[in-house]
Amino acid sequence: MTTTALTTRAQPLDHTAEDDAGTDAPVTFHGEAARRLVLQFPARTRPDRWPTTAASREEILDLIDQPQLRARLSNTQEARRYGVKRLLRWLATFPGATWQQRWQASPANSLVSQWVQAPAAWLETQGEKPTAAGLSSGLLCLFVADVIRPDLDFLVQTHRFWQFTRP
Repeated sequence: MTTTALTTRAQPLDHTAEDDAGTDAPVTFHGEAARRLVLQFPARTRPDRWPTTAASREEILDLIDQPQLRARLSNTQEARRYGVKRLLRWLATFPGATWQQRWQASPANSLVSQWVQAPAAWLETQGEKPTAAGLSSGLLCLFVADVIRPDLDFLVQTHRFWQFTRP
């Protein structure tokens, strides 16, 4: 017999402010309640092919230079291009017809917070001295450009490394 448990920060519909008692603790659903939620909200399937993930390197570099993805500061844009170019070179060493398939075949998605170690090690064997900041900037750009769609676990576990600011 398997038991189902689901932990979330979402509050149950009958939740009241008095239930919190000043805490921000996650809510855990067990048994039938968890099973109903999983059935009601099944995990989405992710395709491994869509237009931007099947694009060529040149098309992706052109895409990140478009106004909607271009950084306001030239050094930020250079860091994005630096990271994107190197990550695409590294991803090209993995099997797959799309960048998403190559991302899934690479160790980065499963390394989570240590993901940068895998491309950095390979780039060093190619005579480069990559920077974690440049690779991170490139990866974030690939996410935003919808070239790569990371697993939810990857995003959740690496959220503290992404610094989002409001304009």
